[in-house]
Amino acid sequence: MEALKTKDYSPEIPTCLNILTSKSSREWELIRKAEGFYLESKVLKKNGFKNGFFTRHWKGQLPTELVKQLSKNASTHLLKQVHGKKIIKALNSCENNPQEADGLISNHSEQSLWVATADCVPVLIGDAQRGTAAACHIGWRGVALEAIKEMLKKLIHEGSNPENLIFTLGPSISGYKYEVEKEVALLIKGEKKLNNLPEERIFNGNKLSQSIFEINSEPNKFYADLRSEISNQLIKLGLNKGQIIICPVCTFSEPDYFYSRRRDKFKAVQWSGIVSKAKSVL
Repeated sequence: MEALKTKDYSPEIPTCLNILTSKSSREWELIRKAEGFYLESKVLKKNGFKNGFFTRHWKGQLPTELVKQLSKNASTHLLKQVHGKKIIKALNSCENNPQEADGLISNHSEQSLWVATADCVPVLIGDAQRGTAAACHIGWRGVALEAIKEMLKKLIHEGSNPENLIFTLGPSISGYKYEVEKEVALLIKGEKKLNNLPEERIFNGNKLSQSIFEINSEPNKFYADLRSEISNQLIKLGLNKGQIIICPVCTFSEPDYFYSRRRDKFKAVQWSGIVSKAKSVL
């Protein structure tokens, strides 16, 4: 399919309030707490995984405090995120000694795994059979580097059957709000060499998935839907659509709930976390 023109792509972006008030929402729930709100994946919860995609209301609280909203006994594991594709075991990156990487895989029960995002995609993963949890931070560089492929590879190496995995893609900037240069769009669509950009190409006439959209009024500018492209990569790796849960909420469009680097022009993040299953439920 050719890149779509923006006049053909003007979706109604669901809001946090829609999720809160919608009785038909089967995949997401907006949890109210005294401190604020966080989104919960109902699919992960149903399969035994405590999880939360926290909003900006929790500003100043680190995972060591946020974990109390999910579990009383879980250890805390986070990263020094570097926009790459390195995936490490949770035990190697604790709260007092975070390591450089962009993905964590649990190697014990009751481990809480955390990633920080503003517009990038927080991906929380659960193995419904083994109880293993994983968390990954993916921006456009992570998409270009196929970080989600590396995560799946590591999970399989650790003993997961891909058929048992649930991938939840949390709140991030929507494609309709995420403008990128042509070079970045090309990288997102599969160019591997970040330092050796391809020669000039014409997108009109090239077959692209619906994760890239042309901007009529801006030559060589495109909208990029990172969550759609991550989903496309997972499907190409053999997962089915039912294993991929995509949050419809756009961080850029929700200033009351989420920080957005593109919108706010300053550095601030919200946290997303998942807890590996306790031994009693494995």
